[in-house]
Amino acid sequence: MRTVDEKSLTDQLHLEQQRIDAAIADWRQWWTELKELGKPHFGEMGMRLSKVLDRLTAHFEHEERTGFLVQITNDAGADPDTPLKLIQEHDELLNELKDLIHRLQTCCESGFSWGEARRAVDAFLERLRQHEHEESELTERGKTFVRH
Repeated sequence: MRTVDEKSLTDQLHLEQQRIDAAIADWRQWWTELKELGKPHFGEMGMRLSKVLDRLTAHFEHEERTGFLVQITNDAGADPDTPLKLIQEHDELLNELKDLIHRLQTCCESGFSWGEARRAVDAFLERLRQHEHEESELTERGKTFVRH
């Protein structure tokens, strides 16, 4: 059975996830408005994604530092290598986002087009969504597994 501390940690991480989702939603709203204007803003896109990077970095560090990934893996009866896999995905996602931000900030030198930028951001956000979905599934499986 989950302790009060574990429930509190799960609630904290859920709140962090909501903040990340809100930051991504803000970015998407800005992108929609910008498309209507038809004018690229690489630097601003990079700056806005830097805010997502900051939130995401703090969220991943919190998950790793608190042992949350190990706990949900154990609770769900999942493969013991799962936390390591998820931590590797954290590193990959953060590095991908850092690279994307760098490409946006140096778009003139790299020849990074506005369409390429949008596709790269969408692909990143889809990988992030899949990662977070996997963690959520583990959490839910763990809740069910612990109750039985």
